[in-house]
Amino acid sequence: MKLKKINAVLALITTAFLICHLGYNLVTYVLFYYNPVLSMISGILIATCFVLHGVLAVFIVIHSHDSKTVEYKKLNLRTVIQRITAAVIMVLLPFHALEMALLSKNIGNAFYVVLEVLRFAFYLSVMLHVCLSFSNALVTLGLLGDMKKKKILDRILLVVAILFGICFGIYVTVMHLIIFGVIQV
Repeated sequence: MKLKKINAVLALITTAFLICHLGYNLVTYVLFYYNPVLSMISGILIATCFVLHGVLAVFIVIHSHDSKTVEYKKLNLRTVIQRITAAVIMVLLPFHALEMALLSKNIGNAFYVVLEVLRFAFYLSVMLHVCLSFSNALVTLGLLGDMKKKKILDRILLVVAILFGICFGIYVTVMHLIIFGVIQV
């Protein structure tokens, strides 16, 4: 149980870094201001926390199951989606770190569209994973005990995360098209 609490704290710290990272990038796109040092620092902080959180989560899942049996506990849809989004994030995280370089080298060809779709999938996976996991971290830490309130929080976070993920994804795509000269302003 101690490992779960440590991982819950790490998840909340990662979420805080994610919010800072998103805020910084939003300012970057709105003001057309880019500071590579700030971008790298925020990226490294969040990526490090995320990888630590992921490794610890995998360890907890493996440790909590009896490896001698083939049968697994029945997983609900929420848990399955959390694990799928975590896997998608892990796979797409290196791409995200190299996103601008890859996009700038592929303007005008079909791979550019594939890269934008992958970026969009990354954003939605991150948003969905956070909104499905946030209340669980609060429950694990004993900060949220009322399951009715947990359900309400989950629904609010789901709506906010999906809307934010879609809006931010579209906004960033448009900004990329402007930055790379595909759309003239």
